[in-house]
Amino acid sequence: MPVSWPSPHSGVSPYRPTAYTSFSSVCICVNVVSAETFPRYPPSPAQYAQGQARRNGSHAYSATCPSSQLTSKTRRSGRIRQPLGRWNTSATSLMIRTMATMEDFERIEMRVGRIVAVEDFPAARNPSYKLTIDFGPFGTRRSSVAVRPWYAKDQLEGRLVVCVTNFPPRRIATFDSEVLTLGAIDAAKRVTLLEPDAECELGSRIG
Repeated sequence: MPVSWPSPHSGVSPYRPTAYTSFSSVCICVNVVSAETFPRYPPSPAQYAQGQARRNGSHAYSATCPSSQLTSKTRRSGRIRQPLGRWNTSATSLMIRTMATMEDFERIEMRVGRIVAVEDFPAARNPSYKLTIDFGPFGTRRSSVAVRPWYAKDQLEGRLVVCVTNFPPRRIATFDSEVLTLGAIDAAKRVTLLEPDAECELGSRIG
């Protein structure tokens, strides 16, 4: 007696052993088959749209699928560009890598300082200066900044800057940079140093 596969709507799983009887004998059909052997069920409209978007490299998929449903493979593929726990609703959305908490922010100590000395730094890989920065009651620290293409020495000396002061020192060529001087980096990689828009007390914390 021929054996037919169970219908998708019969309530019988195609991956469980199923018994079929004919005449006085018993025919056991063990449905352990590959996806190529057993016909696939038709995808739902949502699955079809997501598959089309993945094939086209479209951001529409990330707009319809929460990141909690994405696998590490799809995140590494470069097509799904959205932060964890959020939806990317347009191709122009900000590409936030991970969400930070207020506790994370409070751990970073940023203070205002004044540049009191500027030296050339020919040993650096990128065109840089060595800065000595005064943080008032917190003393002076040194920092390496790769801004030589955009700032002359006289533009930097006496300028207020914002620095991260609780990072460990970083060795750059022959120099230990003790604080990270902050700047905005545009699409052309130009660095614009951050500074308060008015005079303020040296050592003031950013918060």
